[in-house]
Parts: sequence; structure tokens; C-alpha cells
Amino acid sequence: MNVVLIMAKEGSIGLPGKNIWKIKGQTLLGWTIGDAKKNKFVDKVFVSTNGKDVADVAEAAGAEVIMRDDELAKNEKFMDAVDEAVKKIKAQHADLEIIAIPQCVVPFRDPDIFDQCIQFLLDNQDYDSSVTIRQTGFIPEATMKIEKDCLVPYFPETQQKVSGSRQDSEGYEIDHTVECFRYDSWLNREKGIKPWSYLGRKIKGIKQNFHNPNCFVDVHTIEDIQWLDFIVNHKGFEGMARDDYQS
Repeated sequence: MNVVLIMAKEGSIGLPGKNIWKIKGQTLLGWTIGDAKKNKFVDKVFVSTNGKDVADVAEAAGAEVIMRDDELAKNEKFMDAVDEAVKKIKAQHADLEIIAIPQCVVPFRDPDIFDQCIQFLLDNQDYDSSVTIRQTGFIPEATMKIEKDCLVPYFPETQQKVSGSRQDSEGYEIDHTVECFRYDSWLNREKGIKPWSYLGRKIKGIKQNFHNPNCFVDVHTIEDIQWLDFIVNHKGFEGMARDDYQS
């Protein structure tokens, strides 16, 4: 069984209620549930939350709710909250195989991105996980830090060997649009690569194709919401198809 697990707590330090914030009448949570349910390899969608309002939105959108207490809604308790949810899902579905965790606050995603991630794991049994990635606009080895009010190399040993042009960057970051991993990888997470140890050690990076990567949004502040609202009003909810952007 392959499931989508959405971690949507009530309250937030930066922007309270952001998971159910509405853009043109659509909540970010409802948007994410709808995207997940359109994918053929997704058997069921679960939402873990500590809030009634979030639970109501989740149920209305067709997801099954897993309630957690406020202690498990703290940022530092994220892994514990996921652990509780995974255990409850496994208790209901002994054949649980693959879990995909999307972030509601990273709303633009390829329409088939859940299928892309899940199918890769179904076809490649030696991989622990598959995650969405995006290329960084900088060269990691050229990163600087401030020391005694001066910029100095962060990685002095490697910094002399890299290009100064960001166009030459070979760096990628996990963008958290979707993190897809095996149940067994979760069980053996102490062996995984930190800080996302539940992704295991053999991770496939998947680049998205359909939405415009220059309009990446990760909602944490009211300014992020305003930017998201601007994009949706100009490009709609479908992830800004690249052909539309170029026309």
C-alpha cells in the first residue's frame, strides 16, 4: 500500500494557520490533498494534525485524519509526530510499503509528482527513497561566512578549486515538495543520511518538469502568501505550466 501523509499542525511560529490559509477560496491543505488524490499510485491520503479546523478541512477534502496532541505539534517533535502517524497507519494497513510526505506550504508541484516518486521506488527496489530537488543558484563550496565582521571562506580547503560563476553550480537541494520513502527505510532511519535520516542512504533526486521553477514558493510569512496569491491570480492553480509561461 502506498500512502500520502500530510503533516499539518495547527499554529505556526511564523504564520499561524498557514496550512489552511485560503488562496482564491482554496486552502493550501485542500490543494495538496486534491493533488495527491489525482495520482494513480496513491492508495490513501492521511493528515496528521492537532487542530479541529485542520481536521475539518482534511475530511472535507477526502483525507483520513490522525489526531495528535499539542506536544507533538512542536517543531522539534516532527519526527515523533511522523512516527506516531506511521505506526497508526501500519496498524490499519499491514501492507504499508511507501509513504510520501508533501509540504502544504510548497504548493506548486507537477500534477503527477506523487506517481513519479512512488513509481521510481516500485521499479527500483534497491533505492530507499525518492525526493523532489531543485538546483541551487549558488556554488556550495564558494559559500562564505562572517568572522570578526569580515567575509571568509566557509570551506577553505575546497574553495580554491571551484568556479566563481554560479552557472557552474552542481549543487541540488531537497525542496520538500514531496519526500517519498519506504516503510523499511523509516524503521531503519538511524542508518540514514542526516538530517533526513528516514530517507535512508540511497536517495533518488527527481526534478519537476511542468511548473516554472523560478516561481518556487515556500510559505512561512505573510509576504510569501502575498507572492503566492500574485502567482495564482496570474497563472492559476496548475503549477504554472511552462508552455503558458513562455507564451
